[in-house]
Amino acid sequence: MKNRSNTIWKDRKHHLWWPISFQRYELRNSRIYQTVGLFSTSVDEVLLYRITDIHLKRSFLQKIFGTGTITLTVRGDSDPELKLVNIKNPNRVREILSTEVETSRVNHRVVGREFYGEDVHSDGL
Repeated sequence: MKNRSNTIWKDRKHHLWWPISFQRYELRNSRIYQTVGLFSTSVDEVLLYRITDIHLKRSFLQKIFGTGTITLTVRGDSDPELKLVNIKNPNRVREILSTEVETSRVNHRVVGREFYGEDVHSDGL
């Protein structure tokens, strides 16, 4: 069984303020995992260095209950977005993700030109 002692963050989708759902999230090993289901499960895995944008949205009710939804824009995966829905402490999680994404890019030596493609503003010279 895989060692989960290097888990940086984990949570599950909340309903109001209760974490009673079968949608779980975990950040470890330079990856973020989303596991959905009880009897049959599916797992999405995203390499952190492939994340190009982190967007936090909090509705009025989410603010009241201390939750929020983080949308991760991912480059090179079949699904270009991963939503972390109704997670607690979303500002702290956004900061953790941002730091871990940058660390993962440095560790994998990913630079802008390789990752984002060719310069769209070049004149072809």
